[in-house]
Amino acid sequence: MSAAIDLAENLCSENILAMHRGLLESFEPQLAGRYRAEAVWIGGNSPHSAMFVPPHEDRVGPGIADLVRFMQRDDIPALTQTAISHAQFETIHPFPDGYGRTGRALVGSMLRNKGVTEKVTIPVSSSLLTDTAAYFDALGAYREGDIEPVVDMFAKSTLRATGNGRKLAADIRNVREQVLAGFLRPPGEGLKQATELIFREPAMTAQLLMHAIGQSSSAAYRSIERLEQAGALKAAGHVNGQRAWIAPKVIAALDDFATRACRRVRG
Repeated sequence: MSAAIDLAENLCSENILAMHRGLLESFEPQLAGRYRAEAVWIGGNSPHSAMFVPPHEDRVGPGIADLVRFMQRDDIPALTQTAISHAQFETIHPFPDGYGRTGRALVGSMLRNKGVTEKVTIPVSSSLLTDTAAYFDALGAYREGDIEPVVDMFAKSTLRATGNGRKLAADIRNVREQVLAGFLRPPGEGLKQATELIFREPAMTAQLLMHAIGQSSSAAYRSIERLEQAGALKAAGHVNGQRAWIAPKVIAALDDFATRACRRVRG
C-alpha cells in the first residue's frame, strides 16, 4: 500500500512497473518491474484446459497503455472506474507473478488519485477476497462483457472495508486513551511524542525512538520505561542485537482488523 500511495499522483505505465518492482524486488528480482514475456493461463494444466487464458504477451504493453488512458479519464464515477480498471488489469495479467498484489495495490492508487481517500487507505482488496468464488465469477462475467457484477462487488467491498477501518480507528483511540490514563503523572512533550509513535510503530527499539523523534539515548530509555509502567509497551527480546519492545494492545487491534478483513462471507 505504501508503494501504491507513493505512485498515486501519476497513473502511468512506468509507475505500474515501479509498483510491481517495489512489491517483488526483494524476493523475485528477476521478475520485478518487467512485463511477462511468455504465455500464461489460469487453472488447468495447459491453455486447452484452462479456466482463462490472458492475452498474448505481445499485447500486454499495448493493453496496459490502453488501460492507463482509461484510468486517467475524469468523466466516470471513481468507484466504477476503479472496479473496471482492476478487472481489466487482472484480465491482461501483465506479470508472470505478483499481478494479483499489484492489481490490488493499484486499487489503492486509484482511490487516492481520484480523491476518494486522502489520509488513509481502505482495504477494499482484502474485502474482495472474502468470497473468492464470487470474485472470480465477477471477473468471468466482466470478460464476457458484463461489468455489473464486478462493480457491485467493489461497492459492497468498499462498504465493508470502510466499516472495518472505522472500527480500527475507534479501537486505536481507545488504546490511546488507556495509555494516557495509565501514566502516574502527566506526560511531558517527549513522552507524548513517544506515545504517539507506538501507534505508527507498534514494535520498536530505543534506536528507532531516538531517530523518529530526536530523543537522546537516555531520554528514549526513560520514555520506554514510562510506557512499560503504563502497560503500553512490553519487552520482546532482541532484534539484530538491540532490545525490542512491542505495544501489545495496538498489535491486538491490528490483528483484529486483519481478521475482520479476511473473514469469509457466507452465502
